[in-house]
Amino acid sequence: MDLVQLEHSFAVAVETEITERKRALNDLQKINLEETAALIAKGGSDEAVSELQRRFHSDYEILKTQWDSRISELKELQRRNYRSFVMSVEEQLPQSLSPPAATVGRGVAPRFQLIANLFTYLYRH
Repeated sequence: MDLVQLEHSFAVAVETEITERKRALNDLQKINLEETAALIAKGGSDEAVSELQRRFHSDYEILKTQWDSRISELKELQRRNYRSFVMSVEEQLPQSLSPPAATVGRGVAPRFQLIANLFTYLYRH
């Protein structure tokens, strides 16, 4: 797998989770509307309707928080996997593309040069 494919697969995975989150939240809203309509049709009191709405909002926030956490965890896992992928490619680079040992760890510029060399290598192969 190359870098572009990896990034694409990550984007698709996040998009899928976001779509599922929207579906789950919409399903919960639909259930709430149905329950509210049924309660009102039965002549439920204002207090009963208010309690139903409070419960819905609580359930909605819990569900949204769970999905947000799940998506954040996925993004963090992807970040670690991306870093691991880049590091493994960096280890496979021919010595001619690696920065001189004297410049490693001396700031940001050598690191950017290494990344530029990495991308040059990836797109040539």
